[in-house]
Amino acid sequence: GRSPPAVALAAPVFAALVLGVAACGGGSGGAGTSGGGKQAAKDVSLAMITATTTQNAFQEMAFGAKAAAGVEGVKLNSAAPNGINGPQEVQLFQAAMQTSKDGIATMTTTPDLFVRPFSQAVARGIPQVSVDTPPPAGSRVDTFVGNDNVQVGEVLANAILAKTPAKAT
Repeated sequence: GRSPPAVALAAPVFAALVLGVAACGGGSGGAGTSGGGKQAAKDVSLAMITATTTQNAFQEMAFGAKAAAGVEGVKLNSAAPNGINGPQEVQLFQAAMQTSKDGIATMTTTPDLFVRPFSQAVARGIPQVSVDTPPPAGSRVDTFVGNDNVQVGEVLANAILAKTPAKAT
């Protein structure tokens, strides 16, 4: 079946990016900005970088991002390696820094490889959102959209315990 939480992340991720673009005037060097003025949606270029194209949850994040971008009328560049490959994902992120200067949302399974690239993007004024994986220390990314997986686990365990017979072992 489908994973609603993955798709549900798209709206808050893009809301965070759109707000970042509005607050930053599109970032330094953002397409279509002049003197910090507001950009037309069609001139906003965002990116969604995910860990892989081969796993359902990441595919759904990319599909959700595309759908949200379509609703907002913004350009979206979506990219991911064909399998989990942290160094390749970093390369895709670095390419997105050149083409999507209005904001990048990234979901990675190798956050340690992103400390420097995230920090470089932030230094260039490109709004960043870390998706599902908290941004690594030192990355300078301050926007995170995701679940508290410990809390999710506790809720699930309590639901199972509530249905478990008292004498079960």
